[in-house]
Amino acid sequence: MPGQVDTLEQAEREGWDDGRLAGALDQAGEEISLLRRSYREAVEIVDAPTPAESFRRGVRFSIQEAVEEGLEDQEAIERLVGQVCSRAADLGYLLEVTDEPLWLYSDELCQEDALSPYPPLPGGPATG
Repeated sequence: MPGQVDTLEQAEREGWDDGRLAGALDQAGEEISLLRRSYREAVEIVDAPTPAESFRRGVRFSIQEAVEEGLEDQEAIERLVGQVCSRAADLGYLLEVTDEPLWLYSDELCQEDALSPYPPLPGGPATG
């Protein structure tokens, strides 16, 4: 996996097309877009300015993926709950590494007006 990450990083930096990346990773072409998306999301999470924003981005990506796959049954909901719990564990690890308490980010985690750069969902409350 670390070798794949290095290759994905190089491909992003150098603007490789899908065919070249598929060959370098020895992966089927149809898997490349998923790998690229996963890599880009991971970079967005890791590069977040604060642990709270890293958590938000991770949860957002997990929810987006779950919605795309369909939240049509209890099993799908449980998978999403597991993903959110994993993101919470990631946040705990980040806070341990930075030696910061969670309460430092309480306001940031609860601010609805700073949720994301994305437009509100249809039928959701308008912000601003």
